[in-house]
Amino acid sequence: MESSRQFGALLDESEPLMSSGAGSYSVREREWNLSKRVTQRLPQIAELRPWGRLAMPVQLQREQAPTPTGRSSFRLEVLRDARDLECLLPHWDALLDRSAVRTPFLRADWLEIWSAVYAGEYDAWMGAAWHEDGTLVAVVPFVISRGNQGLRQHLRHLSFLGGLGEVVSEGQDLLALPGMEPVLDLLLDAVLTEASGAWDLASFPYLDMDSPHWPRLKAALHRQGAAVSLVNEQTSPCIRLDSPDWEGCLPQSGTRFRRKLRKRRHAAESSHEITFRSLETAEEAVSAMDTLLSLHGERWTAENSLFLHPRARRFHTELVRRWCPRKRVWMHLLEFDGRPVAMDYLFVDEGKVWDYQGGWSQSQAHYSPSALLRVLGIERAIQSGMREYDLLPGGSYKNDWTKVGRKVADLEAVNLRSSKALAFRALRTVKRSLTDLVQNWKMNNLL
Repeated sequence: MESSRQFGALLDESEPLMSSGAGSYSVREREWNLSKRVTQRLPQIAELRPWGRLAMPVQLQREQAPTPTGRSSFRLEVLRDARDLECLLPHWDALLDRSAVRTPFLRADWLEIWSAVYAGEYDAWMGAAWHEDGTLVAVVPFVISRGNQGLRQHLRHLSFLGGLGEVVSEGQDLLALPGMEPVLDLLLDAVLTEASGAWDLASFPYLDMDSPHWPRLKAALHRQGAAVSLVNEQTSPCIRLDSPDWEGCLPQSGTRFRRKLRKRRHAAESSHEITFRSLETAEEAVSAMDTLLSLHGERWTAENSLFLHPRARRFHTELVRRWCPRKRVWMHLLEFDGRPVAMDYLFVDEGKVWDYQGGWSQSQAHYSPSALLRVLGIERAIQSGMREYDLLPGGSYKNDWTKVGRKVADLEAVNLRSSKALAFRALRTVKRSLTDLVQNWKMNNLL
């Protein structure tokens, strides 16, 4: 695995060659017109120069050159070794807490555990930008891995760190401090230029359309000559917790829907002794994973639910162990007469609840135990001062709860420099055209 590589801007064309051990190249050949971009984008805030400890043996004549008065100096690194993540993790959450998009799926713990579970199955292609005072100001968290089914298993996929495999990460993004977006642009160009021949397809799922970063990612891929498109546009339903009771938080759900919930709650309370339990300790929560998976498995199988995959279980067991004591995980259990009938697995971050996964007993479906448990979870969120309850994308039933939501979409790209990617795109176009022809033929015959 190749080690990290460092880049600077505003360097003279007379700079010496940089040696990485795998060959030499000139700064002029590898700076990708950074001088021009710095002049255009950063005249008021920064000058990029090499400084401080180098991530690999590189000698630059101007390494210790003084910074112009009133300007800051930054170091850009392209990190190729998965172990380099260990150096970023101590700084990660501090950067995330000030970034435009903050989700549980971007937390250092989430990415560290994912990296351990999928160790050896991906290549790191990360970028990091450091201020001269040692502050991490921007991160491009990319990985490349093989697909896992069909023709895709023969292609190399570029995605976010944590965005591949059975662990579904539904809110990932680029990271940058406010005002550091121009530095992020330079970092994106550095990473994507270095990785230009290493990927065939790119997929960045569930991007928040309110994020200021996805247009920058799209533009950076365009600058690399990739064919980029937004697909799978959908809504992540969100319940605004702006009322002291659960019914007041569901004004758009409709009177009929709320009346049905009240009736089923009353019916359940009339027939059973109902217990709502919040599992507060790591030991309780980890032990309850068996119950959660069992209830989830009553409706789904490992073929149609990634959550039931052994690696997903390994990931979430460790996550619960870490986050439950820090109140970043809520695990809610609903019991009828002492028997589990529904369970919810939720994340809590930035005053918001993320309804990640759950399961319920099919034998008690006439009481809608999952819906009853969600009501109890909403009540707890209100009492805890949360401002929003995010149901996450997927499932038309979620639209019964609210008409408000975040717009999300997948950003996909085809590397037009890859012959395999071009062949895949051609085959996919033919397949979709044939599917359309068959559907049209069926419709015409029905008419």
